[in-house]
Amino acid sequence: MNLQIFKSTDSYKQIFSISLFFSVIFAALIFFLLIPNIKKITQTRDNIIGQKIQMERDMINQRNISTLSKKIEEIEPQLNKLEQIFINKNRELEFITALEGIAQNNNISQNLQLNPASEDADKLYKKIPLTLKCQGEFKHIINYLTDLEALQYYVTINYLAFSSQKSSKSAQASGNNTAANNPIVTMQIKADTYWQS
Repeated sequence: MNLQIFKSTDSYKQIFSISLFFSVIFAALIFFLLIPNIKKITQTRDNIIGQKIQMERDMINQRNISTLSKKIEEIEPQLNKLEQIFINKNRELEFITALEGIAQNNNISQNLQLNPASEDADKLYKKIPLTLKCQGEFKHIINYLTDLEALQYYVTINYLAFSSQKSSKSAQASGNNTAANNPIVTMQIKADTYWQS
């Protein structure tokens, strides 16, 4: 009977040894094959997700660039118009000549005074005060104002004053009614002009 127990113990040892052998082989397979492949699969999945996110960002940026390009194309003509209303610092003579031309076309005597502000190198545009003193017949003064408003430059009028002069005694004595019908008016304008550096 003793031999029988010994034989059954050997079979248990054999089963245990075989089970232990297969367990070690299975663990080795998991450790050497499965775990590295799982890490590679995880890395590949993370790379794919990262590339997908980057592609989505690139697509969004491309759409934004396309949208901005279209908006710039729509706005560009308006920007050109905006650029034209500012007086270019290098073309101030053109502005002064335009004002003198308006005065001459309307038979107005004009005194023009630009008050250059201190140079601000930081600002792209600056505001420079302008004072105009004009004298002439009332209808010519009104035409002058209309032409001044029609200038391509942006001029903001802050102050506008009119005064009339009494006709001279010689015009009254000679019976000249044109001076009475068309009195001489003096107009003073204080305005701001906008200059591009």
